[in-house]
Amino acid sequence: MSKIDIKILRVFRFDGEGACKASFSWSLNDAITFSGWRILDGSKGLWITSPQQKSKEKYFPLITINNKSILKALTDAALEEFGKEEPKKSSKKPAKEEDFEDDLPF
Repeated sequence: MSKIDIKILRVFRFDGEGACKASFSWSLNDAITFSGWRILDGSKGLWITSPQQKSKEKYFPLITINNKSILKALTDAALEEFGKEEPKKSSKKPAKEEDFEDDLPF
């Protein structure tokens, strides 16, 4: 088996009190990119879940990783990236509606 290279490409943090703390994208050997994975905070701590699709009664995973060592490597990489210091927030104030010109052509 060739070497598996997992890279976390981007982590999108969520504000709020819900269980979902972030979503993330990752690549496998720089050949395939997976998006829509989530980092959740449960009673046993942080864990990851794949994208899911809802049927009439429940959710089904769209991707399943059957190899436990690959799943552990992905989990470790995602949680490590999530645990890094959050980027500093901009000190700029958001634009107000009156800051924009009214003579737009559309």
